[in-house]
Amino acid sequence: MEAIPGPTELMVDYYINQISHISDSEQSVQADLYVSVQWQDIRLQFLPAPPTTSDFHEMKIWYPKLDLVYATDCSIDSDRFQVDGCVVRRWYRMRCKVSIALDLKLFPCDSQNLSIRFESGDYESNLLKISCYYDEKVRCSSRVTDIDKQGEWRFVGMYHTASTFVWEYDNLEYSVFQVDIILHRQTGFYMKKIGLIVALIWMMNWSIFFCDTSDIGNRLQVSITLALTAVAFQFVVIDTLPRVSYHTLIDKYMIVCFVTIASTVLESCVVFVGRKRKWSHSTIEAIDDLSLIVSIVFFIFFTFRSFMKVAVSHIHADNSYAKIKVNNMEQ
Repeated sequence: MEAIPGPTELMVDYYINQISHISDSEQSVQADLYVSVQWQDIRLQFLPAPPTTSDFHEMKIWYPKLDLVYATDCSIDSDRFQVDGCVVRRWYRMRCKVSIALDLKLFPCDSQNLSIRFESGDYESNLLKISCYYDEKVRCSSRVTDIDKQGEWRFVGMYHTASTFVWEYDNLEYSVFQVDIILHRQTGFYMKKIGLIVALIWMMNWSIFFCDTSDIGNRLQVSITLALTAVAFQFVVIDTLPRVSYHTLIDKYMIVCFVTIASTVLESCVVFVGRKRKWSHSTIEAIDDLSLIVSIVFFIFFTFRSFMKVAVSHIHADNSYAKIKVNNMEQ
């Protein structure tokens, strides 16, 4: 049977059973969800008997198909149909791997919006209109809301929207249904295993300012040893860092640590040359003391600024979710 003329309203409901394997490097997530769709087909009243699930599977009866965008390795289980007069309802369980766009600029203190998007590429929006329920029904399991007990993420909230979009390929308008899951990354692992170590390397570099300015050998030895330590540490943790072309927050922190060590080496050379050129002792000590103060102040400022950016980002994500939730309830 062909699709009936005119816009068919497709009511969508869902239940997120589990999300797992959120990969920063592959930019993907494993999703396990139940989907329910309902529509009305007035032509069914002319059939001698209500169609069965096998009739729909054998394509004897028309039904609208929803495509999960950017999904691979999809499997559909427990696919069944129920017909009540002209109203058809379909239930099925879907497991798949979904590609997602992650913004990792604040990694490892980032918030992410995981989007699971359905669309109907077979029918334009004037033929098939996707709608959704905005009630307070629970649509995710405790394995999603309590994801913080299983890994590095904390569940913030979830919402869904129905809208339209214009596909650039044919410049036609299609209907789309999207589920957004907001998560905050729990930073404990990265702060203890990476951030704290980098901060300690940075602070240990201050020890050279307590060496005599004429002892260039020991000063350079400490700085170079710390630089090699930082390089070796970076190789150790590189597998836990996302492979992106831009700098993440932890990348910037490690780069600034390297720059600080390099600046300390340069400062040691400057005060040593100053001694050889007979600069006054007070001038050399003033340069050394000022360099130490600048290094400490910059460390405090950069660390505080990084945490403030993270806090503002989390507050913005929470407020955005609250506004969207209110708007959905009003609808």
